[in-house]
Amino acid sequence: MKRYIPIQYRKRFCRDQQGAIAVIIAICLSLLAAAVAMAVEVGGYLNMATQLQHAADASALAGASQLDNKPGAIDRARFSAMGALVNNVQAFASDNDPDGANVVIETADIVFLSGLNPRIVVDLADPDADADADFIEVNVAPRTVNYTFAMMINANPDASAGARAVAGLGEAICSVPPIMICNPDEPGSFVPSFYQGKGIILKSAGANSAWAPGNFGLLALNGHNLSTNDIRDAMGRINPYAICFSKDGGLGSKPGESTAVAQGFNVRFDIYEGATGGLSNDSQYTPARNTVKGFIKPGPQCSYNPNGGNGWTQPANPFDGPEDPDTPIAEVMGFPRDNCAYYPLSDGNGDCTVGSSTRIGTGYWDIDSYMAVNHSVPDIVTVRGIFGVMGPDRLSRYQVYQWELGDYPMGTPHMPLGEDANPQCNTAFPAPGPDRRVISLAVVDCIASNVQGQTPNLVVDKWVDIFLTEPIGSSGGNNYLYGEIIGETTEGQSIETVVKYVTQLYE
Repeated sequence: MKRYIPIQYRKRFCRDQQGAIAVIIAICLSLLAAAVAMAVEVGGYLNMATQLQHAADASALAGASQLDNKPGAIDRARFSAMGALVNNVQAFASDNDPDGANVVIETADIVFLSGLNPRIVVDLADPDADADADFIEVNVAPRTVNYTFAMMINANPDASAGARAVAGLGEAICSVPPIMICNPDEPGSFVPSFYQGKGIILKSAGANSAWAPGNFGLLALNGHNLSTNDIRDAMGRINPYAICFSKDGGLGSKPGESTAVAQGFNVRFDIYEGATGGLSNDSQYTPARNTVKGFIKPGPQCSYNPNGGNGWTQPANPFDGPEDPDTPIAEVMGFPRDNCAYYPLSDGNGDCTVGSSTRIGTGYWDIDSYMAVNHSVPDIVTVRGIFGVMGPDRLSRYQVYQWELGDYPMGTPHMPLGEDANPQCNTAFPAPGPDRRVISLAVVDCIASNVQGQTPNLVVDKWVDIFLTEPIGSSGGNNYLYGEIIGETTEGQSIETVVKYVTQLYE
């Protein structure tokens, strides 16, 4: 029998809201479960993926540290990447992998490459494989995270992730002045050995004009332009502005700020002027051990005034070209330029033209006059006995300078007959280490780089070492830098450069 429910009860039932909160809670619990799955389990997956990527990166970097293109490089790189130099773990995988938390790199996970774009795989059977392997690619096998909460909302019960990394070994030059010159032999390659011992005249490049062979300017790491103080610091400080320049590129150019460059470089010659005027007792701004420059100092000042004064100045009878070695020609004398630099290019006596450059000399300079003023002519025989000659009757200024450093210990006059080359202004002895009269600079293909004042992405042909023969501004103003080419910058030389092998991730 059908039971009759009075209408007043039916209306009350329809209006009754008791228990509605239970429905809302049931719905919210489902959403909460989804949120937990997202926050906990997806977060665990992302953490696992991150740890695996870190493992791939570390393994690739460890392997890349061995890619020096020498015999055995591939075996050493593989051994390092598989755990000899790195041990990686992860804490989120739940796939019952026998390796547990360890991230194990197998031989099959490693590929060696000679190019990235396009990707070129090294043939390990090739006898030249070690020399061709410039990059290592590490592929970490996928690991899995099992989900629990996700199953409550009918989502995937697990997720997997692997990782990949590519690294290589590049070279960087650190602790050098950020300076460059245009390749005088472009489009050919600059051959340092051909120019060894030859004088070079570097002229500061213009702000907007195209740079010519022999112009010099400043380097700028992409994305970072050096301030005037940075430039002065980098040219003059013993521990300069901390920056490394990649030998493989990534450099930009900017027109030279000649005043800051000159003030920084001239510290190396015991000259302190402008912003460096108060640094003459600073141990970070000590000059070279031998500061011979052909100047006199009649007063207590340490700045340079070519027209006289109480600081460094030109002598009354300065050297102005090759003379008879038996005739004293100057009161004091620094290293002279190549003979050809003292003659106009049109007078037929010679010009400093080597290759396509009118800024590079022949390497013949008046050594007889230099020795007559500062030492004695017989000393030439001694120097030649130590170094030999670079050509017919030719010694480099750098070879004579090295003899001076060895023959006259620190604290005694370097020039027995002429200028006392010990520092007169900075009372701190020069720090041991790289020679302050030697700098390393980049030789840039300015035409290929289309250098117009400030230009990114320079094409660096070589890094070379230059012996500074005289202060900037000794003649020709702050736009001219004179020096002698020593040779190509290489690792392990006792010069002002640090060549570092730097591992780098590429992918």
